[in-house]
Amino acid sequence: TILSKTPTGRNLDDGQRATIGEGATLLGATFEKRNRKELAEGIYRLGLQFVRESAIAAELFFSLGRIYDAFGRFPEAIAVFRRALALGVAEGKVLGYLGRAFLKSGKTLAALALLERAAAIGCLTADFEVDLHDARRILQRSGVPWSIPPARVGT
Repeated sequence: TILSKTPTGRNLDDGQRATIGEGATLLGATFEKRNRKELAEGIYRLGLQFVRESAIAAELFFSLGRIYDAFGRFPEAIAVFRRALALGVAEGKVLGYLGRAFLKSGKTLAALALLERAAAIGCLTADFEVDLHDARRILQRSGVPWSIPPARVGT
């Protein structure tokens, strides 16, 4: 953006960057609720240009991932959901979405592992339960032997 390339934009302190990130999060969520996902995507991406590696960045990545999920852009969703996890978004909030993105990208075993983990920690919603069932069905039909070790909660 133009602002981020100006001396003023480059000299923003962490508090100012956080305020911009929080504003982008709120504005993007408002556009999402009004079913204006294209605008929400742009706002989230704009916010990410200002925030550094922070909790606000994590939330912006998670929100952007939800937009990619809604648009069926699953490979892109994988990347931003992974980034959100790395920056500290709670596993329970992300694993279902990340599992779905892997499933829709044809990475069934990875999807199953993530969805099983979400189930083990009690964070699997009805939508993601369908994805878990689909992943199990696909692997059973493949004839490839597989097993997922039980998740260790709290690790």
